[in-house]
Formats: sequence, C-alpha cells, structure tokens
Amino acid sequence: MSQNVDLLVHIGPLREESETLLKHVNHVTLLAPLYPMPERQQALVKALPGLYLAEQPVTPPGGEAVCYAYTLQEFTSLAPAGELTSLYPGLGKARQQTVDTQTLPQALKQAGLGQATLTHLIIEQPEIALSLLQAFNHSGLLDQLTHLWVRTSPLRLYEGMATSIELLQWCEQQGFEEVAQDAEDPDFFLLGFARNPLYNKLKDTEAKLAEHEAQLSQLSATRDTLENELAETTQNSKQRAEKAQQQLDESATQLKEKDAQLSERDSQLQQLKEEHDVLKKMLSETKESSKQSAEKTQQQLKEKGAELNERHAQLEQLNVELVMLKKKLLETELDLNQSAEKARQQLEEKLTLLKEKDAQLVERVTQQSQLTEERDTLKKQLNQAVKTSQQHQKEHQESEQRLKDVTQKYEDVEQQLQNTEQAGQKIQKKLEETHVWFMNRKQQAEEGAEQIKALQAKLETQQAQVESLQEKLTLSEEERENYQRYFANRKKQHEEAEAKLAEAQQQLTEKDAMVSQLNEQLAMLKQSNERFGQLESKLEALFGEQRSYIQQTTSALGQHVTRSARQQRDEQALTHYLQHGQRPVSTQLAPGYAMALLEHYDTHHHDVVVVFGSTHTTELLAQSIINARTEQPRLIRQNGQRQETHNEVTLSHDDLPQTIVSIQHQKTVSNELKASLDNKRLSHAVNVVYAPWGECQANDQTALFYSAESTLQRLNQWLPEDARVLCIVGETLPEAGHSREVALPLLLKQLPTQRLDVVLEGNNYPQESELTTRWDTLLETRQRPAQWLNLPNAHSLKLEG
Repeated sequence: MSQNVDLLVHIGPLREESETLLKHVNHVTLLAPLYPMPERQQALVKALPGLYLAEQPVTPPGGEAVCYAYTLQEFTSLAPAGELTSLYPGLGKARQQTVDTQTLPQALKQAGLGQATLTHLIIEQPEIALSLLQAFNHSGLLDQLTHLWVRTSPLRLYEGMATSIELLQWCEQQGFEEVAQDAEDPDFFLLGFARNPLYNKLKDTEAKLAEHEAQLSQLSATRDTLENELAETTQNSKQRAEKAQQQLDESATQLKEKDAQLSERDSQLQQLKEEHDVLKKMLSETKESSKQSAEKTQQQLKEKGAELNERHAQLEQLNVELVMLKKKLLETELDLNQSAEKARQQLEEKLTLLKEKDAQLVERVTQQSQLTEERDTLKKQLNQAVKTSQQHQKEHQESEQRLKDVTQKYEDVEQQLQNTEQAGQKIQKKLEETHVWFMNRKQQAEEGAEQIKALQAKLETQQAQVESLQEKLTLSEEERENYQRYFANRKKQHEEAEAKLAEAQQQLTEKDAMVSQLNEQLAMLKQSNERFGQLESKLEALFGEQRSYIQQTTSALGQHVTRSARQQRDEQALTHYLQHGQRPVSTQLAPGYAMALLEHYDTHHHDVVVVFGSTHTTELLAQSIINARTEQPRLIRQNGQRQETHNEVTLSHDDLPQTIVSIQHQKTVSNELKASLDNKRLSHAVNVVYAPWGECQANDQTALFYSAESTLQRLNQWLPEDARVLCIVGETLPEAGHSREVALPLLLKQLPTQRLDVVLEGNNYPQESELTTRWDTLLETRQRPAQWLNLPNAHSLKLEG
C-alpha cells in the first residue's frame, strides 16, 4: 500500500488498554511488538482488517539490541531494570538475548506504508519512549501526529528511562496537551496526549518569524549601510551644490556686470539718437535758409524782369535764344526733378533703414555686413547724386553765363537804342502791336525764372542733404566700429558664459544622476519598510492569535476556578447546615461590599433602610436583621423555676417592625422578592413597594427615578426629625443607561430633616462621572454638612440633619 492514508503505529507489547485503543481508532495500523503474542495478534487481525505486523521490533537507531526478559513477560524491555525491581520484588533475574531491530521508516517501507501519514502513535516501551519520540520528531514523522499514548511512570523503572514528568514536559514543548490518563496502576500507567491544532501553524509561524527576524536584521544592517552611504552622498551633494551655487553666483555677478555694460551702451545709443535728432533739426534749419536764399534770388529775378519790361523792345532779337533756353531749362528741370526725386526716395529709405538699424543694433549683430553693403551702395548713389548735382550746377553756371551774355547784348542793344532813338519813334506803332506778344513772352520768362529758382533751391537742399548724409555716414561708421568692438567683447563673454553654463549643466547632470541613485535607494528603503510593515502585520496577527489562545485558556481557567469556588461554597454551605441546622446567607453581592455594608449598618443602627431596586441587598439586610434579633435571649419560666436561655425564638409580625422598605420598578420583580422573602422567613422585616420609573423634577433636573414620593412622605411623617435613614440605590438604573444623580435632590426634598446615609451601588458608570462634583455643589448650596464614606465599589455619602 503506497496511498496516503491516516496511520496508527503501535510499538511495544500489547496490553489491554492499548488493544482497546486500536479497536476504537480503527485506522490502518502497524503493530511492532517487542516479542510475539500469537493469540492476541490473531484476534486483532480478525478485528482489524487494516492491521500490519512488523517483522522486527522498532528502536531509534535500529540494528542489534539487547533484550532483557523477565518472569513477568509484560515487563520485558530493551534496557536493564532500575526501580522496577524494588517495585516488583518477585520480578526475577533478567535473561539477556540479542535481537535484531529496525527503524520506523524501515518498518513502514517493508509493510508498504511508506506514503501513509502517521496521525496516531502508541508506545508501550517506557524505557525508550522519549528517545523514540525525539528520533521521530527529528525525522519529521510527528509533523502530522494528532494523538499520542505513552506508557510511563513517575519512577525511573529502567536505566535511562524518562519519568512521566520529563515526558510530559517534552510533549508540552511539542504542542501536546494531556487529555487522558489510565490511573489503575499509579506507578505504571498509559498517558494520553492530543496535539493542539494550532501547533503546526505556530511552529511554521515561529520558523517564518525566525526567518523574518534574520531578514529583518540583515535588512537593518543594509538599511544602516544605506543610511550611512546616503548621509555621505548627501554631504557630498551638499558640497557640490554649494560649489555649483558659488559658481552660479559668480556667473550671476558677471551677468550683472554685462547688464551694466549693456545699459551703458544703451545710454550711449540714446545719446546718438539725440544727436541724430539735433542733426535733423539742423537739416530743417538749412532748408529754411535755402528757402530764404531762394526768395532773395526770386526778388533779384523780379528786378531783372522789370528791366526786361523796360526794354522789351530789345527782346525780339532774343526770342529764338529764349525759346532754346526754355527748352534746355525744361529738360534740365525734368532731369533734376527725376534725379532729386530718386535721391530723396533713396535718402528716405536709407534714413528709415538707419533708424531701424539704430534700434536693432543690440539685438542683431549679424546685420552689420548688410549695413556695410548698404553703406557702400549708398555711397555710390550719393556719388552719382553729387556728380549729377555738379553737372546740374555746371549747366546752371552756363545758363548764368548765357544770361550775362544776353544782358551784355541787352546793354549793347540799349546803346543802339539810344543811337536809334529817333528810329524808335518810327517803330513805336509796331512795338505797340507786338506789345501783347511780348507780354506773353514776359510771362513765360517769369515762369522760367521761377523754375530756375526752384531748381536752385532743390540743388541747395540736395547739397545740404548730401553733406548731412556724409556726416551721418561718418558717425555710423564710428558707431559701427564701436558696436563691432562691443559685440566682439560680448561674444567672447557669451562664449565664456556658455562654457561655464555647460560645465554647470554637466555638474547638474551628475547631481541628477546622483539624485536618481538616491531615489532608487530611497525606493529600496521604502520597499524594505513595506516588508517590515508586512512582517509587523503578520506578527500582530500572530500575537492576536496568541492573545485569543490566551483568552480562551484564561476563560477555561476562569470557568474552572468558578466551578471550584461554587463547589467550595456548596461544601461550606453543607458544613454550615450540618453544624448549625440552618442554611447560610447566600447573596450575589461582592463579599467586600456586603461586609462593609453590614458593618456600616451595625455601627450606626439606622431606624429605617430604604432600598431602591436591589433585591440582593434587601435579602442581605433582612437576613442580618433577623439573625441579630433571634440571637437575643428570652427567659422562659416553666413550673415556677428559672430555665436556661434559648436561642430559638419564633417571631411574629408584632415582635419585629418593618425596618426595610424595598422599592422595585417592575411588578414581577416585586412579586418574586416577596415570594423569596416568604420562603426565607424574612418578610417580617421588609415592606416591598411597587413604584415604576417616572420623570422626576429636582433642582431644575428631569430624569427617570422610582415614583416613590408618597412612600417617602409617609416615612417623613412617621419618623422623628433626627431619625437616621439608610438609602441604598441599586444598579438597575445605570445598567439601563440612566443616571442616579437625581436621587439626592429627591431624598433631600422628601426627607429634609432626617439624617441620611446614601449609598449608590457601583461607581464605574460613565454617565455618573461628574456625580460627586454635582452633589458637592448641591450640598454646598443648601449648606448641608456631609461626609463621603469609603464603601468599596460604591458612592456613599453621610449627611447630618
């Protein structure tokens, strides 16, 4: 058989107890006796179909062993006798013989039970029981074991044998609990164990815990190492960051200096703009002066026109020349207008470009070459304009020379006119006829003079513009050279700053790499912390299971102690009944509180006791009062002679006044209390009152309390003013979630003159945490002297009248 089944193994001789266990368990069984017992073995084979017999006895090491046989066959063992001979003197001398033994795995393999699970084990060889268990536990055969029976003794019957105490200690360490003991023979008994079902889980948990502790210690060491490395890395990072910050500060300082230089250059540029505006203003002034000179020239031409008017007769000869001159002047004017217009447009475009270049010189260094090319082009255009102007000036000089020649000719004509004055009269009529024609010619001549004047003004303006442009070009060249030097310096500084920036970026890259490494280390630490958290949660779960197990054990122990206490109480009650002939007082109250309450009552001799909602206190005080009254001796006279004192007195309702008033808020509880008092013959001392809970008003407070105002009023009428009243309030109200704070104001209202002792049973309710403070305030307001008493587990207060 190789299947996985539950297995029972019996090692040692068969005895009646172990044979009964084999039949009761009824599992697949391996029987390994020390010596053959044919009759019992055959009977077991018939009763247990799953029984297998081992060929050789089982020992921890296997191999050859010495067997000691005695006259009593059941004490045959594998070790010499120890205290067994003193326990059984007639045992006889042992016969020694060598036997072959085997280990339990070998026996299981021979029987074909190698895959079976050992769940039950019976060892009937006490001399090797502990060594067998230790060997089986070491090889793991006891991992699934649930039930164990071992024959043992408190005496060391064989040499090297473990006693029952030693065996019990070892089994408890392995999670076995004692469940049965066959004590027919107290010196040689079968001890039964059952393994706690949580043992394997606890064992695995302990192994995991040990592994986790090792991992935790390793992780702690790793964490310490990482923390040290992190601290060193952090220190190095701080140093590098400080160096980088210092370098950045230096770069910032240099940039500030460059910004200062740029602002200085900007101020210089602003000055150049202002100079440019001044030059524009000078140009406008030059234009104005040119205009004035043109006006003077026009005045002179008018004067010449007047002379021409005076001598219009002589212009006939000059008509052809004037027509030619007009044509030339028109052509010259057209050419001058075209060239001037082109020059003006070009100059305006260049001025606009110059203004734009002036504004963009700081930002656009790369346009210097374009400015240079444009300057060269402008120079060429200016040279052409200058050449054109010079040519126009030359033509104008030629025109003036021709005008002078005409004037000279006019003077010659005047001389001729003087010579031919006489002839003039003759042609006067002819001149008058041609006067109109000459007037038209005069107008044309004036228009030509005005055109000449305009051309001269334009020529002067162009000359002034050329001069200003030359000055501007000179200034622009100087500024360009300055800006070239400035931008060369700036470029050099920029390259240096870029080099420093690249170095700083490289350092930042290294720092980022270091920070990433630190982040990875931090992530590893966080993972370690998460693992620690998981370990802690597992430990907490294990501790919770352990606490649950301890609580279960404590509960079982408490139940056992309770049962023992009840049994002891019943035994004491029985003894008391047998000695005194009456049942003792039985109460559910705490003994300390009950004793303190009885001592307080006996000491102060209260006139009346008022109990609110406590049946146990009512019965206790009633029993105390009955016992105190029955112990008073009475003298009974019989036949005129004095008799002895008797303790047994039959009481009537008239003999004992009702000194206890018990107030209950439920009718059933009131009836049960009456019945209980009647059964215990205590009803003479107690007046049971039914008073349900109702809303009570006292000191502006509304709360639930017993509706016993009428009962307390009757007590006030019946009792004298200095009577002492003991008022006890049970725990029924606070257990229902209500406070008993209203009790004192109600008692002070209904019993205002009597001396009160107020006791509240139970002092651990949260709704009454401020009760003592409020009662002190109330008593101080009413100026009632009071004193707090020390009754255990209760609030107790003593008030004087």
